[in-house]
Amino acid sequence: MNNLAIAYRAVGKLELALPLYEQAFTLRKASHGADHPDTLTSQNNLAMGYKAAGKPDQALLLFEEVLRLRKAKLGADHPDTFTSMSNLAGAYRGADSSERAIPLYEETLTRIRAKLGGDHPETLTVMNNLAVAYKRSGKLDLALPLYEETLKLRKARLGMDPRTATMGWTSMRDCSPVVLCTPPRSTWKAWPSVQATASQAYSTAASRGLIHA
Repeated sequence: MNNLAIAYRAVGKLELALPLYEQAFTLRKASHGADHPDTLTSQNNLAMGYKAAGKPDQALLLFEEVLRLRKAKLGADHPDTFTSMSNLAGAYRGADSSERAIPLYEETLTRIRAKLGGDHPETLTVMNNLAVAYKRSGKLDLALPLYEETLKLRKARLGMDPRTATMGWTSMRDCSPVVLCTPPRSTWKAWPSVQATASQAYSTAASRGLIHA
């Protein structure tokens, strides 16, 4: 049931996915209890379905409860708890609530970096998400260095593959003075290093046929 719901969501059939998610969550909660890992997985999936369906209020309530229960059951430094923290932060960001998203992303990054290491793929994902949150809230002086650091660590860990190059170039391009013609004065000193890194990423992606100059 849950796998079928996931498949429906993947192809955009949310009207079919949501009832299955709801049924799976109800059944697991009744049979396993509210804080069983399988129940929490179903609850998280339902929250993701609500979010995809444009129902942020329902999604947020579920994400918040999953995080609370996972923290109580598994502890604050369990990988599943990190996932819930990141999901909730992403839901806050999607609901244009940066004042709640950013502190949660920051806490997640601190904990996951200490637990998994600074260059772990999950750590790098949270770093990128935090940079996006900073950018969307207008905090370019915080977003740009974080984008730089994420790209540098991804290059060292994964190599400059096409996906890494394009992702890094696109992220920093979106913060560049070409797009933001009047950036805050506090970010001006960051532009030279950002442009150099973005230029390198752009050249690599272009040489592999991903983008065209």
